[in-house]
Amino acid sequence: MGKEVVELIDQAILKRVGAQAPRSYLGASGLGEPCDRKLWYSYKQPKSVDDPRILRIFDLGNLIEDYMVKLLRDAGYTIHTHDEDGKQFGFTDMPIAGSSDGVLMLPDGPHLAEFKSYNTMRFSTLKKGGVQASDPKYYTQVQVYMGEMGLDNCLFLALNKNDCEIYTEVIGYDPIEHNWSKNRGHEIAVMETEPSRKYTHKSHFACKMCNWRSECWLNE
Repeated sequence: MGKEVVELIDQAILKRVGAQAPRSYLGASGLGEPCDRKLWYSYKQPKSVDDPRILRIFDLGNLIEDYMVKLLRDAGYTIHTHDEDGKQFGFTDMPIAGSSDGVLMLPDGPHLAEFKSYNTMRFSTLKKGGVQASDPKYYTQVQVYMGEMGLDNCLFLALNKNDCEIYTEVIGYDPIEHNWSKNRGHEIAVMETEPSRKYTHKSHFACKMCNWRSECWLNE
């Protein structure tokens, strides 16, 4: 009976995701991807995740974002997640677009709010090195959001999913990172053929984990 329950849960998740339209833009959250070719594929040939376990991880991340908003509001902070029309805060500059977690009102001005969840190992690395060193893709993501939304600072909040410890870091706006990453995204999006790879062999860990591994190495 227990196995049947899980199977029905998985079927429901896949049905929900399958009904969603594929992304038609290059997400700001992916601009920190170090491999030009993977970024190109993500825009030219978007793929839906078909592993229910991974989809549950994504769902849990969304729930944690809602929980972090609740914690901040319970603590007396004002955080805006949607505009007056009910649209989630973010930006669109096609082919690049993105939706932010919110804008947090602090005494020294509005801050981009960015929420992430980690396991204990990654959380420990984050605490030791900070966002830019431990998660450069997240660093690029918040820089693009700040630049496009006209914000000077970001409050990055991370939750350890194993023990619920919270890590916070204020990240200042870096216009060089913002503009370079955005321009790179625009250049890759208009390329008609595959750009070069970051890695030289398909045995590289990043290639093994890539959704476009088969297409990328087809003729090699």
